[in-house]
Amino acid sequence: MEVDEKVFDEHQLLGITEVARMLNKAHGTVRVDATRRPETLPKRTHLPGSRRVLFRRGDVLEFIKKYGGVGDGN
Repeated sequence: MEVDEKVFDEHQLLGITEVARMLNKAHGTVRVDATRRPETLPKRTHLPGSRRVLFRRGDVLEFIKKYGGVGDGN
């Protein structure tokens, strides 16, 4: 079975560290914004039974395309 890498890539789950790097924001800023200011980040993804903050790569890339990826740089 062949896997379309583009589809897989768009649905890849990313943690706070990867998203912070992509958005040029500090890890702590993304962690806090995920709960206090979720509108300032891409849409979060929730896995059943998990409290981890996750994002789909495609959502992050669309967010960057729409709003840019310049943050506080820390």
